[in-house]
Amino acid sequence: MQKKIIIGILIIWIFGMSLIGLLMPKRTFSEMENRYLAELPAISFSSIADGSFEEKFEVWLNDHFAMRDYFVRLSKIKTYALGVREFGDVYYAEDDTLLRKLSVNRERLDKNNAALIQYADAAEVPVDFALIPGAVDIWSAKLPSAAPHVDQKAMIQDVYQTVRQGTEALQKQQEECYVNCIDLYDTLAAHDEEYIFYHTDHHWTSLGAYYAYSAYAEAIGCPASAVTEYPDRLLSGNFKGTLYSDVPLPWIRPDEIHAYVPEGNIGVTVFDGSKYKEGRLYAEEHLQEKNQYTVFLGGNQPIVVIQNPEAGQEKLLIVRDSYMDSMAPFLTADFSELHLIDPRYYKQSLNQYIKEHDIDRVLICMSLSSYMESTGLPAVLR
Repeated sequence: MQKKIIIGILIIWIFGMSLIGLLMPKRTFSEMENRYLAELPAISFSSIADGSFEEKFEVWLNDHFAMRDYFVRLSKIKTYALGVREFGDVYYAEDDTLLRKLSVNRERLDKNNAALIQYADAAEVPVDFALIPGAVDIWSAKLPSAAPHVDQKAMIQDVYQTVRQGTEALQKQQEECYVNCIDLYDTLAAHDEEYIFYHTDHHWTSLGAYYAYSAYAEAIGCPASAVTEYPDRLLSGNFKGTLYSDVPLPWIRPDEIHAYVPEGNIGVTVFDGSKYKEGRLYAEEHLQEKNQYTVFLGGNQPIVVIQNPEAGQEKLLIVRDSYMDSMAPFLTADFSELHLIDPRYYKQSLNQYIKEHDIDRVLICMSLSSYMESTGLPAVLR
C-alpha cells in the first residue's frame, strides 16, 4: 500500500511539473547551460507515423521542464557528492578548476596539415604558425588522480614536424617554401603557477595571452614590453565561463577578466558577414551577458581590422580562433594593421585578401583543439 502511495505521489508530481512547464513562458536560450533550447516541433501525420514528433516533443519537454536549471544543478551536486570528478568531457580539478578534455580528430588534423603545407607553397609573404595548448595539459598536475589526458606538447611538436618536413620537401622543388613554427607551449608551461587560464572557461586569461604574445614577438624580432608597463583594468569579477555551464557547482568561484590596455590611437572595424561597422578592443556591454569573454572585440566575427597609425608599417593577417581576441591588443604595438580572419565564418580566398590589403605577414594561430576540428581552414588556405 505504501509503495502505491509513493508511486502515485511521484506520478502526480511529474505530471504537475510537466503541466507547469507547458504553461510557463518559454525560453529560447539557457543562460546557465549556455545553449539554445529545443523548439516545439511541428505536428504532422508523417512525423507522428515515423515517431519523430514523439522523440522531438520529449526533448522539448525536457528542455522546458519547470525549474529545469535548479534540477540540472542539483544533479551535478549529487554526482559530485558520489565522488565523481568527470562530467562528460570536463574534469573537476584542484582549486575548483574546470578543465576540458582534448578530443583527437586525426583525420581532420592530417587534412589541415596538408592544407597548410600547400598554402606555404603558394604564399608570397612570410607565414608564421603557432598552436595554443589547452589548460588541461598545462595544468595537468591539477587533474584528478589517474585521469587520462592527451600529451598536447608531443602532439603540437608532431604537427610542427609534419609541416616542416612537408615544406622542406617542397623547397627542393623551388626556392621559397617555409613556415615559421613558433613554440607557445614552453612559454605557457613556464608560468603554470600563474593565472594564465580561466578556472571556469576554456580560454586563456589576458596574462596568458600576454605571455604567448611575448613569445611570438621574440620569434619575429619585435621586443615585447613588460606586462607591468600596460595599465591593468579589471573588467569583471563575476565571470562564469562555458565550462561552468557544463559543471554549475555553486561553490566554484567566478573568474576575473583583466585587460592590459595598449596605448595609441587604435581603431577597430568589424565585418559581421554583411557590412563593416565600427568596433572596439573592449566591448564592455558584453559584460552584461553570460559569455563575458566576448568583451574582447565583441565576440566572434568573420573579419576584424585593428589599426594603429603610431605603430610600425607592417600589416599582419591572422587566421585565428577566439583565443586571439584577448591577444590582439598586444600586437597593436608592432603592426600598423591587424586583419583577423576567423575560418569558421570567412569563406573567401586568403591569397586574394592578402593582395587586396597589401598584407606583409601571415600568422596562423589557434588552439590545438580548434586546429584539429576546423573544417573551414582548408577552404581559407586554398
